[in-house]
Amino acid sequence: MYLNLASKNLKRLLILFAFIFAIFIIYDLIFSELNQFDSIPIAVESIFILIGSVVILYEKIIVEENILNPIIWITSGFVLFFAGTFFLFMLSRANFQEDSFSITYSYVLSSFKIISLILISIGLSYELKVNLSYYTKLQKI
Repeated sequence: MYLNLASKNLKRLLILFAFIFAIFIIYDLIFSELNQFDSIPIAVESIFILIGSVVILYEKIIVEENILNPIIWITSGFVLFFAGTFFLFMLSRANFQEDSFSITYSYVLSSFKIISLILISIGLSYELKVNLSYYTKLQKI
């Protein structure tokens, strides 16, 4: 997706966020316990993914104005999932021991995952359609 950005400033911003995101993940892997669900690092990682996705969406929607662009659909799936589950991840550390929260957590997480995967599938199907039409044209030549 980085290669599809036209603006050099947005590319630099995306590289900066990717670098900070990578450092944060390494920090989280080193200092967090592997047998516990730590909701704060997941929420921070979600913010980084949301910022990167919004940067890509902003540039694609402003520059191309084509809603059938596969990148818009795929990135929208990421934005929907991480925006929809952000507060759920924030609340899960304190409330995960409650049975009612665990059930609600599972339903909400599953719902956002299904919807985001549908959007990603739509984007991938558009990408496949574009690639197939390109290869069909090449075969006719």
